[in-house]
Amino acid sequence: MKNVIDLFYDNNLEYNITYIMPKSNVYYIAKNYNWNATYEAVFYQHYTVAKNIFNISDNKDYNRFKSEVFELLRMKYYL
Repeated sequence: MKNVIDLFYDNNLEYNITYIMPKSNVYYIAKNYNWNATYEAVFYQHYTVAKNIFNISDNKDYNRFKSEVFELLRMKYYL
């Protein structure tokens, strides 16, 4: 049985992956693009940076993350 701390950690991790990490990565990509500093990096490199910032070790949400980031880039930054 999980204790309260584990449940809190799991819930917080899911929140960060779902809401915070994509928006943070979109901002990072958009600013690099605006400053001409993207240097032809592949998307997976940006994903890895975001995972490192949020201390996430698995790739299970990569496809969902990628589609959400691309959608936000189109909607918010017109990229």
